[in-house]
Amino acid sequence: MCNVQWLLDVLYIFLSFKIKELLILGKDKKNKNRQYNNKILIIFLENNEAKTKDKEAYYELIKFLNESVENELFKFYKNKEEMKNINKDLKCLLFDKYFKNETGISLLESNGFIKILKDKYQ
Repeated sequence: MCNVQWLLDVLYIFLSFKIKELLILGKDKKNKNRQYNNKILIIFLENNEAKTKDKEAYYELIKFLNESVENELFKFYKNKEEMKNINKDLKCLLFDKYFKNETGISLLESNGFIKILKDKYQ
């Protein structure tokens, strides 16, 4: 069993990131990597509201891009259908068992992942 503590240390930092910040992390203008292209696309989207035909979808996308990772994780845990599917997945159950043995908290319990990070750093 590998130690997950190093991963938790890194992931805690990402909770406060906006989704769009996460999508462009590591952008490289010289190599024009995916993150660089994401930055160009996000700038284009933010500057072309007037050209959108579906304003509701546009505002929903912009709102999502500006949400924090933490808020999106809260929404994920509230999604009963997603949680139901995850709780049926044998791989998820197996990995959660190991994770719970190491951390004492199940990723499958309500806001489990967030609890692990918050408990360690607050």
